[in-house]
Amino acid sequence: RRDIATANRLSISVNFSRNLLEQADVGAQIDRVLRESQLLPGDLNMDINESVLAPDNGFEALADLHQRGLKLHMDNFGTGHGWLRHLHKIEVDTIKIDHSFLAGGADRDRQVLTRIVQIARDLGKSVIAEGVETKEQARMVREVGCSFAQGFFFSPPLDPAKTRTLLQGGVLDVV
Repeated sequence: RRDIATANRLSISVNFSRNLLEQADVGAQIDRVLRESQLLPGDLNMDINESVLAPDNGFEALADLHQRGLKLHMDNFGTGHGWLRHLHKIEVDTIKIDHSFLAGGADRDRQVLTRIVQIARDLGKSVIAEGVETKEQARMVREVGCSFAQGFFFSPPLDPAKTRTLLQGGVLDVV
């Protein structure tokens, strides 16, 4: 971010474990990491797998992190138990829809995906479709209104050198 002008608009996403969420000083730990990394709270997306939280546990910690300015993403949405009924209670900014909703490509998958996107938007949350691997899947997530998508269709994971080339506007040979 310091070396590449266009990188200042980027955020970083970090998977957030149950063990970290249950630590009493999690907020202080994250504050320290932000200071040491010279990041603002809004630059950090905490990806929290929906199975990490129990309906009666974790909401308070998420609310504290959200109040600190971190962006919270509910990862692998749709694979847990009953999260749709708790979606309005949890402090998340973004729903990351699990790739399994894209795997079949059938009309039912499209209908479910459309409904999830509508509900998330009605609750003021953005939506990321995970696991987009084909042109057809990319078209489908665009048609149902997903705000963002991620997956191998766009790029495989990149090493630091290829990431730098990409951010500097270069062309990558990722095959």
